[in-house]
Amino acid sequence: SPVGAKITVYTANRKHVGQIITGESIHAQHAPVQHFGLGRTTRVEKIEVRWPNGGPLRVIDNPAIDRYHTVTAGPAAAK
Repeated sequence: SPVGAKITVYTANRKHVGQIITGESIHAQHAPVQHFGLGRTTRVEKIEVRWPNGGPLRVIDNPAIDRYHTVTAGPAAAK
């Protein structure tokens, strides 16, 4: 489960941090997705995903912006 995963997005000027959570609403749950608003930033240096169960650190170097990236906790690589 991705619940509890900590995602850090590094840009030239900032570090953005988010976490996958669920159950914040009385009648709904959040999707296991994290969105980062980058403002005028045109480049992301890297994305790091740390799993709550101590799984392998996932790093995506120079990811494309304005798109979703799928990251898995198992042996498959991030895309």
